[in-house]
Amino acid sequence: MTTFKEKIDDIVLDFLETAVVVDDDPQPFSRRTTDESDPMDERTPAIRGAEQYKLEASPTVEALEAEQQDHPLNAKGLTDAFADIGIVCCVIAPERDCEIQPRFLKAAARADLIVLDWEIHRDGGETARRLLRAMLVQDGRAKRKRLRFVAIYSGQDDLAQKIEDLRKHLELPESSKTSDPLTLMHDNLRIGAFNKPLGSSSADDTPARHVAEVDLPRRLVSEFAHLTDGIVPAVTLAALTAIRNDTHRVLLALSSRLDLGYLGHRAVSPYPDDTQGHVVDMVSAEIGSMLSEADVGGLADITMIDAWLQRARAADAPLQSGSALEPRFDFSHEDIDKILAVGLSDDLLEHHTKPNVLNEKKLKRVRKQAANLFTNNPTEGDSSADQFSMRMAVRTIYSTPSRILRLGTIVHHEDQYMVCVQPRCDSVRIKKDDLRSFPFLPFDMASERDSQYEMVVECTDPGSGLVRLRLRIKPYRLVGFPFLPEDTGKVEAKHSSDGRTWVFGDTSETTFTWVAELKPEFGQRVAVSLAAEIARVGLSESEQLRLSQD
Repeated sequence: MTTFKEKIDDIVLDFLETAVVVDDDPQPFSRRTTDESDPMDERTPAIRGAEQYKLEASPTVEALEAEQQDHPLNAKGLTDAFADIGIVCCVIAPERDCEIQPRFLKAAARADLIVLDWEIHRDGGETARRLLRAMLVQDGRAKRKRLRFVAIYSGQDDLAQKIEDLRKHLELPESSKTSDPLTLMHDNLRIGAFNKPLGSSSADDTPARHVAEVDLPRRLVSEFAHLTDGIVPAVTLAALTAIRNDTHRVLLALSSRLDLGYLGHRAVSPYPDDTQGHVVDMVSAEIGSMLSEADVGGLADITMIDAWLQRARAADAPLQSGSALEPRFDFSHEDIDKILAVGLSDDLLEHHTKPNVLNEKKLKRVRKQAANLFTNNPTEGDSSADQFSMRMAVRTIYSTPSRILRLGTIVHHEDQYMVCVQPRCDSVRIKKDDLRSFPFLPFDMASERDSQYEMVVECTDPGSGLVRLRLRIKPYRLVGFPFLPEDTGKVEAKHSSDGRTWVFGDTSETTFTWVAELKPEFGQRVAVSLAAEIARVGLSESEQLRLSQD
């Protein structure tokens, strides 16, 4: 049976495409070791450039020892090994006193894997540290945030100390240390150190870190996979790979043949700027269709889950399903396997694995803590369930687009979270100086672990994690505040004075901190529920007749 790690490695291998290696001593791609004539030289004297391949004399013992001390890189073996697994690799070989940082940064901006020699012209790691720091600064400023695995590949001794020095130089926190002293992990960055296999010249007593050039690519793929370890990351990575692989199909469907149609659509639209978003919607729908066809969701099927469970049950602290429930209620492996196949729905109670003890009341309690069936730590289970809930309902904003006040916008005002229920069509094209009232529904905080709640968002207090919110949709709870639009015809948030948050300001200069934006379908659900409450019909009918309907 394929292990979970092997499945993740295969997915990562399909995703990775490029690697950049920096080493001051790459071995030549062609080297002759005898001073005898090559028979082919006499048979093909007219080959253009044949003079480039004149034979070199055998190196002396002293030359070989000096070469080994310099820790050369088998560049051909490395690039060939990368090519064998479908990854394009370039080798940058800096000359002494040559500034390579601009070239390296341009290449690194496109590279999936980075390999750095520690000693470049015997500078004690100065170049490697400088390049790595510059790359991380560049990544921090870039709109595209990359997953980074960086390998320090060196013949030097005491790599653990060099990794610690690198951590301090990069100002990474203590939490970036791992159980492996040769590996650092922080956010989307992973750094690992490996020894070139140079025999006695390498004194590091970690045989597993001695990796030959021909074996390095697959080892780096496996290391990169630690950044995407999990079922949901696996599906995400496979989806991104599918998008990249099928780019040509999307471009064929959305070709320049549509240009005239778009221009005509814009020309007759009463609000031409809105049509730019229509093109984006069309692209999103096409990508969605392509992902459905690619069936990337199949990577979250029961076979992947089985592999995940096998690893969890074989861990140092084996998974004991039910140990994190409150109160504890143990489930066997067979129980969990059946639950994952059948589900925990109320209407399937008779199909559950414990029909004699898992009554309807206990089933309801277990369902509320379902994520805790797959961990021994209740806090970890609750946190994961909240994160998953938030991602399902809240739109992720990756960079800095405008935060617009409209249906589904969640704000924080005077210690209270509220959701805007202004229809989207009434939130745009507002005339300048047109005072527009925006209605809000307040949330209640859900403080207890098992209390009812409908929404999970990030707390406005930095570092406070997530908050669970309960929305009681009643017309009498509506509150309204007047706002003036920007020149765009929309009410847009601006950076707060400290630059840490986004705020809306009404006409009385009261501030509303932007918290999140619901996905359109979730915002519309709130509006429909509110409309249903407003549309309730009050009847005067026979009380006996009303009671008979219960």
